[in-house]
Amino acid sequence: MTADIGDPLGAPPPDPALGRVFRGGAWLASASLVGAVLLVAQGIITTRVLGPAGLGIIAIVVAVVMVTRLLLSFRMSEVVVRFVAPLADADAGRAAAWLALAALVEAGSALAAWLLIVAAGPAVAMLFVSPEYAALVLLYAVVIPAGVVSETALGVLQAYRRFDLQALAQLVERVVTLAAVVIVAAQNGGIAAFVLASTTGPVIGGMLLTALAWLVAARRVGPPLLAPRLSLVSGERREALRFALATNAAGSLSMVAKDADPLWLGWLRTPAEAGLYRLAYSVGSLLFLPAAPLSQTVYPEAAQLVGAGRGDALRRLVARASRPVAVFAGLLLVLSVLFGR
Repeated sequence: MTADIGDPLGAPPPDPALGRVFRGGAWLASASLVGAVLLVAQGIITTRVLGPAGLGIIAIVVAVVMVTRLLLSFRMSEVVVRFVAPLADADAGRAAAWLALAALVEAGSALAAWLLIVAAGPAVAMLFVSPEYAALVLLYAVVIPAGVVSETALGVLQAYRRFDLQALAQLVERVVTLAAVVIVAAQNGGIAAFVLASTTGPVIGGMLLTALAWLVAARRVGPPLLAPRLSLVSGERREALRFALATNAAGSLSMVAKDADPLWLGWLRTPAEAGLYRLAYSVGSLLFLPAAPLSQTVYPEAAQLVGAGRGDALRRLVARASRPVAVFAGLLLVLSVLFGR
């Protein structure tokens, strides 16, 4: 037998992990790009019917619910990938225990977030908009129980590299939401009707994501909630807690910068300015969407390589995956400077 020396011209040997990264990235990039176009169309339609102020109020309502949810979230998708991906199919019992534990923790945090929104909704609405819109916050909060374990479900699909199913759920969410908004706009509905339309996609998408993930988990490790032995992972719970707290802190800081901007604008300026900003942000984000999903596809591969102690393979994977992303980001920067106006 001869060792694999790669291409005789000096090219490195094929990397299966890199192939999985780019295949998964292609699925997510395609869904994200189409979904972003649909989101821009949704914003334009809403602005045409309700005006910039109406769009801004809806953006603030959505931000109140999602920011509250994210503040109390432990980013279970990252926890699942971190602790399930290295197991692969080698230890179905421990994998099932991790999935059950993640689902229980996420369900508890979702319940806490929903109760907080119900209790503080009127005060939050008065702070960022006006008391009359408190009911809209409570109306949109229905997306929380609908996606009660959606983070865990997302982690399942990522840990087992089913990015095609993740892309499908994301795309269904956007298509359903846009269809509902078009129906409401055709009937000249008011702002409450538009908020209700905005919940349809997340509700259906969250339930679909969960169903797909549980089907994948059932095939790989057996029904995850069929009497899992949580004692199998008792020795790693402290490490998992530290990891969850760290990801929550990092995610909360990122959320303040990226997801809470309608709240700051609505508080400091007006809902109309918040709406116009959000629409412009959606349009501008189209340029950078194809590169963003690669971070989700690299993470499961990195977690598995770290678990196997293959540091050199991890460094090669990150280096190879980063080069095309850097080139693509440079091209997007040039395009945004040339054609941004």
